[in-house]
Amino acid sequence: MIAWWLLACSSPAPPPAPVHEPPPVLAPGEPVAEGTLFPTIRAPLAEGGTITIGQGQQGHIALTFVYTRCPMPAYCPLVVSKLQGLQEILPAGARIVVVTLDPDHDTKSVLRAFADTSGAVPGRWDFARVPNEILFGLAEKAGLNVHGKATAITHDLVLLVIDQEGRLVRRIKGGDWDRADVAALLTPPAG
Repeated sequence: MIAWWLLACSSPAPPPAPVHEPPPVLAPGEPVAEGTLFPTIRAPLAEGGTITIGQGQQGHIALTFVYTRCPMPAYCPLVVSKLQGLQEILPAGARIVVVTLDPDHDTKSVLRAFADTSGAVPGRWDFARVPNEILFGLAEKAGLNVHGKATAITHDLVLLVIDQEGRLVRRIKGGDWDRADVAALLTPPAG
């Protein structure tokens, strides 16, 4: 009886089920695959109007996501603080776009007040909201963790640098990025 139990416990286990991997993070200097475009989104801005993100956008964009009600200093408040510094050295023609992760709460007026409190200059640093059915796909392509069938977005940090053609230049995970490095990525090539 003991020998049978030892034999049963020592047989190999079935292989684990495959895990859904998030999109890979681009390394510095790594080329973006030909034709890889960020999905084109037309996002309503807190200040009015819309912005095109992706193919057809104008200028380089630093894109990130926040919850306006986030109380965790190492998350959204950290991102806002970093963006305040980036706005100071933002290259001409580039802009920062922050998409709310809570469009049900973050109306245009809530985003406008949050932008004012954050010191965002419209046209340089804009806050946008998109409906949930677009937000979850956008968040997943950005590298955020999306659970289930568009039911929740994990609160992690990501900053995307998208060139004027709507191509992803760099995906930066976490809040440990240097504003001068990001500003350099947002600078259009000479010529």
